[in-house]
Amino acid sequence: MKNYYFFFLLIFLGWFQLRAQPILNNSIFPSVGTVIKTGIADSLQLSPGNAGANQSWDFSTLKPKANNGVVPLMFIATTGSPAAESFPTANLVGKFFVSDTINVYSYYKASSTDLVFLGTAVVNGKKISSTTSNETLLKVPLSFNGSFSSQSGQVSSNSGITTRSKTQKTLTYDAYGTLKMPNKTIANAVRIKSVVTRKDSTLFTGGGSFMDLTTTTYDWFVNDRANSLLSISSTLGSSKVQLTGLPDQITVLNNFAVTYALDLVTSVGDVKPELPFQVTIIGSNPVLHELQIQLNSDKLIHNAVFMVLDQAGKPLKMQPLELGVGIQTLKTDVSDFPVGTYYAVFKSGNALKTLPFLKL
Repeated sequence: MKNYYFFFLLIFLGWFQLRAQPILNNSIFPSVGTVIKTGIADSLQLSPGNAGANQSWDFSTLKPKANNGVVPLMFIATTGSPAAESFPTANLVGKFFVSDTINVYSYYKASSTDLVFLGTAVVNGKKISSTTSNETLLKVPLSFNGSFSSQSGQVSSNSGITTRSKTQKTLTYDAYGTLKMPNKTIANAVRIKSVVTRKDSTLFTGGGSFMDLTTTTYDWFVNDRANSLLSISSTLGSSKVQLTGLPDQITVLNNFAVTYALDLVTSVGDVKPELPFQVTIIGSNPVLHELQIQLNSDKLIHNAVFMVLDQAGKPLKMQPLELGVGIQTLKTDVSDFPVGTYYAVFKSGNALKTLPFLKL
């Protein structure tokens, strides 16, 4: 009888351990309204640790890189984006605000099981240059020791010069456990190892350039949160430039990078300044005719700005704000806006606050 009890106990413990293994689902995919802020760590080399079950990774001493510039990535709908017609199957766009005149739009197709990168459009003033791709970034559900491989090609053209790229990628869910970061410890973290080989060739009059790279990356994810918590990446390879009548110019490439979700590693340089006044939508939201926002300031505010942006980040309204001490109400007519999601944006100095609202 005791032998039977021991046998069933082993089965139960094995079942429990299997149940304890986190399975990645599509909650790690971004969606419209997701904003991702990533910082760069000050690290020349950092071990990703061991693979396997129930691991513990301690990165609690991770430090941000000095003068760490943080560019938020905002995910918006494809409708109204500048290159939507070039990516007809896309249903999600990631937008980088590079400068007042330059913005980068990355197009994706997100489904219940796949996140596919379709290409990029760079908008510089009125000029748009596009790069097409078809790279599967993630597949779910993904269980411990599960993996998938993908191949993709990419073609970009600029000023008559065409660059062609071929990429081979293998992703493996190689570990899970507890991830300790400076600001937070995350249980049930999943580590994905990816190995990507990429070959680029660019031909032009009188020669060409060629690049051969292999990048190994470790990314940590947790369900119900878009994008990775921590990423450790190492790239090795070489580039070669061939010019008619000249010796080949060969450069050896060796790059190491560590990036992290901004809220997990805080520094003075990383924390964006807060608005010197409070803003709250007080009218109905969804809005039919008039958007009402309460402003509350404990001091005089000069040179603040109020804007309304559409989902593509295009300014529809803009006005300066001069605030006195106390509470006041800002009203703006949106009755002519088409039905959809919009953003009320307040800016004062380097501080920025965004309030999404729905127009009916």
